[in-house]
Amino acid sequence: MWTGRAEERGGVREQRREGARLTGERAEAAGPPLPDHTATLGRLVARLVARLAAQSDDALDDIVRSALATLGTQCDVEQAYVCATEDGERLTCTHHWNAHADPAPAIPGVPAEVAIRWWPRLAAGLPVCLPDVRALADERTSSVLGDGGVRSFLAVPLRDAGRLTGALAFASLRAPRAWTRAEIDLLQAVADTLAMARSREEAEAVRSRGERRAHALTAHGSELVVVIGPDGTVAGAGPTTRRVLGWEPNNLLGRSAHDLVAEPDRDTFANRLVTLVDRPGEPTRLPDLRMVHADGSVRWMELTVTNLLGEPAVHGMVVNAHDVTERVRAEAALTHQALHDPLTGLPNRGLLLDRLSHALERAQRARREVVVLFADLDDFQLVNQSLGHTAGDTVLIEVAGRLQAVVRAADTVARFGGDQFVVVAEDAAVGDHAVDRLASTVTEELRRPFVVGGRSCYLSASIGVARGSADVTAERLLAEADAGRRDAKERGHDRIALVDGDRRDETLRRLQLVDALHHAVARGELRLEYQAVVELDSGRVVGAEALVRWQRPFEPPLGPSEFIPVAEETGLIAPVGAWVLDEALHQVVAWERARPAAAPLRVLVNVSARQLDSGDFVETVAGLLASAGARPEQLCLEVTEGVLQQQPDHTRTVLRDLRALGVGIAIDDFGTGYSSLAEFRDLPIDAVKIDRRLVAGVEHDRRDAAVVSAAVRLARDLDLEPHAEGVETVAQQHRVHELGCALAQGYLLHRPAPPEELLPLLAPDPTHRP
Repeated sequence: MWTGRAEERGGVREQRREGARLTGERAEAAGPPLPDHTATLGRLVARLVARLAAQSDDALDDIVRSALATLGTQCDVEQAYVCATEDGERLTCTHHWNAHADPAPAIPGVPAEVAIRWWPRLAAGLPVCLPDVRALADERTSSVLGDGGVRSFLAVPLRDAGRLTGALAFASLRAPRAWTRAEIDLLQAVADTLAMARSREEAEAVRSRGERRAHALTAHGSELVVVIGPDGTVAGAGPTTRRVLGWEPNNLLGRSAHDLVAEPDRDTFANRLVTLVDRPGEPTRLPDLRMVHADGSVRWMELTVTNLLGEPAVHGMVVNAHDVTERVRAEAALTHQALHDPLTGLPNRGLLLDRLSHALERAQRARREVVVLFADLDDFQLVNQSLGHTAGDTVLIEVAGRLQAVVRAADTVARFGGDQFVVVAEDAAVGDHAVDRLASTVTEELRRPFVVGGRSCYLSASIGVARGSADVTAERLLAEADAGRRDAKERGHDRIALVDGDRRDETLRRLQLVDALHHAVARGELRLEYQAVVELDSGRVVGAEALVRWQRPFEPPLGPSEFIPVAEETGLIAPVGAWVLDEALHQVVAWERARPAAAPLRVLVNVSARQLDSGDFVETVAGLLASAGARPEQLCLEVTEGVLQQQPDHTRTVLRDLRALGVGIAIDDFGTGYSSLAEFRDLPIDAVKIDRRLVAGVEHDRRDAAVVSAAVRLARDLDLEPHAEGVETVAQQHRVHELGCALAQGYLLHRPAPPEELLPLLAPDPTHRP
């Protein structure tokens, strides 16, 4: 057998005598190659090739060692090796011969960084020939071989089916040596035959191991083995039949093989067997199917069938089956989890779209319509706030049950997310009256009181209804129902809105907008303009608010109010918001580098509730600051009062962490919300930006002036910086300045413009010393 060991049986002297006997000359007297050296080497190679080709399984190691001694002696070198590679990165010595008494090879293994230099040649079937190691330009190779005392080196590849498996190598330790083309070709013939012998031996070892493994599996394993005769009955069954399926092997003989297969899978099994009749000897994997246990239960089995009808000893189809019931159950559980809401057990958004797509396909064939109801529970957050999230979960589960109770089994009820549910109704009359009746039934069910912990709570729903068939996709029909849901919500609670033609056109435009927005960042379609923030006392520009614009191809640019709400609803605000922050931070650093003597500048960026709620927003901001090389104090984030009212505790924590980082925080559109003054007092903020609607009336409406004055005083008393937005006239500028606003921005002072237009406005810092 090929052992892969490097020890030398019989000792060095015996190998040398063997070499001398075969060459007709004493190894000890070997000198420079004789004129008939090539002819002698050719005869030796022919003899060795014949021995290798005819070797028995146990003789290969002995033949290899004898061959190394013979070839090494005839080639007048001191060492010969067989090297192997298993990892494709390193040549390791498995057999060697030394002309001297030292049993260790000079090169026990060639390091990866050296072998990798030889790999392309050896893998291509070419030799590595180094007549003089010391003359090599490659210092690393020269050093490695030289440290082993090698002066000349030759390696020819061992390849199996075109794959490099090792090398046959020779080393001269005394002096450089020239290797002729004839020598290399003859030694390559030995290497080719040796590789073939190794491959044959390894294949035999694999076959032997396979036979032993098959016997062990048949006797002790979990593999079921059944032979099905030409008549479709069980002609043989292995002993594991008892363990796997509970059947005594002898009791199965003569029974129809179909009796072992569960009813739903019998036709599939029979049809697959028929297809294998013309494929003799080829193991074929069948789809997993269910087999019947003796106790009546069902087991999922993984089957491989081999047609051995033509084998006299078998004369049947051999079925190897492995019990995969637990795997199938685990996969089914994972699939269910991936497609269903974990709280209610209803289909989730992904499964909803899949079912809706199939419903539309069926409706197209039947020339019917599909109805989608999109229901949004009104003020559901009050349940969570007053009764707790556990009570809220109980209500959501009850909502799911009520919706399932009022629809047919063929219809789908799904939880779209949060407090939103979707009903898909198909294969029913869907005229206006029927649609109204379905929507009204859902509404009435949700109006009934929910009893939680002994307390009753009442809910209603805003419902959007859309219908479609052949001319609409699942995504579009769902978006239309969602648009109706938003319409119902805007008109008040407990409303139903049926989507009409105009609303459908608007929904289609919105879908197209969402699709384009998905690619806007990658395509470089977003750009920033900046509006200067002016210090009213000095007139200096001390900051700039970043305002995103979307320049679509062949379309007029869109301002933030036209697409940011869509980005927030769809979750696209995350990539868009990150791009805006990154771009703005790089810009403020660029301004500072261009005008190092200018007054310190701060860039203001709006952030949404979705961004603050992302879970890693603070880390994102910190990373973007570091990436841009910006200081935290160069950034001010703006949030609206509405954002502060959503998850106030979480939002306050995020803002505190941002302030701890050194980032400024400002309340945007101040004066338009309904924030509690007590909560406002504790907010981690630096500035308030008074809403433009109040600033617009400050010069002629004493009530607006009073509100602005109160806001300024409140900000001053809380050590916050008051900042007026939307200043468009000189009178407004004077009035907000009189009322105490330190900073202002608006069209009067500076219109939003590209960043290069802001650079000339940056005034020198009076404290700067060149």
